[in-house]
Amino acid sequence: MKYSTDIATPLINRYTIIFGIYGMSTSLLHNGMTRRPLWTGLHRHAICLALGSVIGYYAYKFEVNKIAQTEYKNSVYVERHPDLFQPEATQNVANRYMNWVPLR
Repeated sequence: MKYSTDIATPLINRYTIIFGIYGMSTSLLHNGMTRRPLWTGLHRHAICLALGSVIGYYAYKFEVNKIAQTEYKNSVYVERHPDLFQPEATQNVANRYMNWVPLR
């Protein structure tokens, strides 16, 4: 059941950046653990950065779809049960509080 197929997700968002950094840092960590210079294998760094960014893009898309599903279900529930969601009567601020009398 898909609800947000029309929502355009940006190509660069916070998840693509964060997961891209995670991907590149795993490649750097691998170089450090195997006692190689950190910047050897730049092609591997680029591939891990790209894979992390792709995973981040789909993670963001998944989050947007989950939020859209929740909003859709909530709006349908509110539409089907209008008696539970009546608008509240407007009140003045003066009517909300009791009169204040100083103690002397």
